[in-house]
Amino acid sequence: MKLGILGGTFNPIHNSHLYLAREFARRLELDKVLLVPVYTPPHKDSAELAPPSDRLNMCRLAAEGCDLLDVSDWEISRQEKSYTYLTLGHLRREYPGAGLYLLMGADMFLTVQSWRCPESIFGDAVLCAAAREHEQYSKLTAHREVLENLGARSTVLEIPPKPLSSTAVRSAAAQNKSLSEMVPYTVEQYIRLHGLYGLSAVYEKTLTEMLSEKRLAHSRNVRDRAVHLARIHGADESKAALAGLLHDIYRDAENNAQLKYLSECGIILDDAALKHPAVWHGICGAEFVKRHFKITDDDIISAIRYHTTGRANMTELEKIIYLADGTSIDRKYKEAENYRALADESLDEAMYVFLKWGIKNYSGTKDTLEAYNYFDTKRKGN
Repeated sequence: MKLGILGGTFNPIHNSHLYLAREFARRLELDKVLLVPVYTPPHKDSAELAPPSDRLNMCRLAAEGCDLLDVSDWEISRQEKSYTYLTLGHLRREYPGAGLYLLMGADMFLTVQSWRCPESIFGDAVLCAAAREHEQYSKLTAHREVLENLGARSTVLEIPPKPLSSTAVRSAAAQNKSLSEMVPYTVEQYIRLHGLYGLSAVYEKTLTEMLSEKRLAHSRNVRDRAVHLARIHGADESKAALAGLLHDIYRDAENNAQLKYLSECGIILDDAALKHPAVWHGICGAEFVKRHFKITDDDIISAIRYHTTGRANMTELEKIIYLADGTSIDRKYKEAENYRALADESLDEAMYVFLKWGIKNYSGTKDTLEAYNYFDTKRKGN
């Protein structure tokens, strides 16, 4: 087995990393390329460095569905600064008999002899360098002789670059620009879902511009309550946090502005929904986060869309956001504490109670009626 090893901060992993892995594999006839995100790089500290778990998860998402790629969590699981000689020693034991090929760019190849325990590195893996152009290829080829005199096995390939950097991805994310040409779709959605690389500040800035102070405080309370309910009921806390924070983003817009926005989005309300302006903001909000924040996770979109009306056969996240909105800490109605306890105990029972109250006092939309009938039938069936 010929195993390529591509390490890095992957902050975040992007299409140029994946292109390089494929090109190395094709030219060296590798059976597999192992992506190895570092815990903390020994040569630099970065204030923009995403948490190790997030960088690892993004690597896993990028490798999904690709037989060529795999991901190692060894360096991150150690929770120490990463050194190549230790990683290679571990992989030598994990893949006995495999030929290890350490994949690197020009700068790394030109300095590898100064890394910690270079003799160990030379003994464990073939050093494989990628040159960006012919002039650099000549320089790397000359350095290959230096390394081989030190006992290294090495090869130099001329691989035309794809001009993209993690810095550029982070900058685009911080400006809420599309990342679709930079990273795999699943990685872009992960960045948006977790508010990485300045996106959380973008969310907060937009909320501050669109909501009153009271509504913004409520949104943050709903976020906290949603995370609490997600933790209790085993749902995705990150999705709950984002949907909770953004659920009321269109709540303070005037009714006419909401109708205009829905029209621009090609959405026509039925007669029942038209009679209940208080539910329009959920529909507007779901469209807004798709278009403005480029969040397309169906679970988050539908949780925002139905957080006021509910619907039949709701997802766990939809129920959590609906109930977090009704039981957030700023809600001061008489039965608030009892309803909070009920939601902690049973999402379905709490939905039945809230929907029954909602039909009487708040919303008689088709979605709400169908939601109530659904939970009523489920309750009687139990």
